[in-house]
Amino acid sequence: LIFNDPHLEGVSYHNFPLSKYFGSPYGMMVARTGWSDSVNYSSPIAMAEMHIGELWAANHHHLDAGSFQLYYKGILALDSGIYDSYGSSHDNNYNKETIAHNSLLIYDPDEKTNGGVVNAGGQRRPGGEVATMEAWMKDDNYNMGKVIGQEFGPDPMTPEYTYIAGDITKAYTDKVQEVLRSMIFLPMENTDHPAAFVVMDKITSSNPTFKKTFLLHSQQEPHVNGNISVIKRDTDGYNGMLTNQTLLPKNAKIEKIGGEGKEFMINGVNYAL
Repeated sequence: LIFNDPHLEGVSYHNFPLSKYFGSPYGMMVARTGWSDSVNYSSPIAMAEMHIGELWAANHHHLDAGSFQLYYKGILALDSGIYDSYGSSHDNNYNKETIAHNSLLIYDPDEKTNGGVVNAGGQRRPGGEVATMEAWMKDDNYNMGKVIGQEFGPDPMTPEYTYIAGDITKAYTDKVQEVLRSMIFLPMENTDHPAAFVVMDKITSSNPTFKKTFLLHSQQEPHVNGNISVIKRDTDGYNGMLTNQTLLPKNAKIEKIGGEGKEFMINGVNYAL
């Protein structure tokens, strides 16, 4: 009621820009190829959500700094955890952890995690909720990253590119020296390939042997051939597809994890609902 304006009139979403930046303390870009009046699965619009995540807010906040999601005629790259019950084994070990998101794992086998959760190589958990907004904004312990570049254009309404980059080194423990992630969404004006999405990472771990994992979650099983991974979303009336080409590192190992009984697998254990 405090913010209600009874005289405020609605406007058509066709007048909205195709990209929008949500600034500090979150740091997130949302981009799309257009607006559509279609309310069924035939909508030709491709969309991307990409965020750096500067401050972590505890409680329901996930450890997902530097993650992204992609949609085209069905969800193609998604957050894979499920909020089954607050504080459940699945919620604590998988759903709220980095492993459930399209982010990065850096695995130190000797890392001691907070809260007794399984060590999957994810981001650190700073602590509980702080008492005030001022304390939260000033407490460097809750600082997980920083947006170091963001832009879309050149036309602000129908941009040819939407870009965001961040330093998420502080999202991890001292197992890393530097973690940078850059993401760019490019509308292609091509009905067969409506958009391209490029992710570039730079990781320097404190121990070069620590395993680094680029996570890419899908609802359906991907088909992997060399450095090409094809994800389809073609059940229940959907008809979308994502073709992922891994360019770096040249010796990347692409591993499929999932299927019945392995939906939420961490180190050989499935943290089921």
